[in-house]
Amino acid sequence: MDLEDKQDCMKEGRSSWLTVEEAVRYLRLPSTMALYRRVERGQVRAHRLGRSLRFLQRDLDVSVLDLPEKSERECDRGNSAGLQPKNEVNPR
Repeated sequence: MDLEDKQDCMKEGRSSWLTVEEAVRYLRLPSTMALYRRVERGQVRAHRLGRSLRFLQRDLDVSVLDLPEKSERECDRGNSAGLQPKNEVNPR
């Protein structure tokens, strides 16, 4: 199923299940690890089927709309907002 077919499914109210690789391509992420990190953070909803993860296309669409517009590189740097960890004292 190519991207146009998937978009047609969404218009008709249907949603398809995507593999990890398909979800990475659909979200245009740089790697599978980028997707796994978003799943760990709760930014992308995943469903476990046995030992593998599957994604509903409509869940991916919702997660894209909810994410702030940051590059994956900014997200991976971690503390990009300048927040201090809880146990660390801010030296002034």
